[in-house]
Amino acid sequence: MRALCILLMALWPVWGAAQGYPALFDVTGVASDDVLNIRSAPSATAEIIGTLAHNETGVEVVGEGPAG
Repeated sequence: MRALCILLMALWPVWGAAQGYPALFDVTGVASDDVLNIRSAPSATAEIIGTLAHNETGVEVVGEGPAG
């Protein structure tokens, strides 16, 4: 089991890089009385430019920024 975990951790960057766009994702891990903030930059202090509901599904991601 430990070997499988190590293998999956080693391959994760390869799988992530192979992700094609556009791709659909679901919001998870957000409390039912909260929203997921969409910000202008990857920082908690960046301007909020939108929100997604705690149970939003089918969120289309069309690409990544230079930092991934």
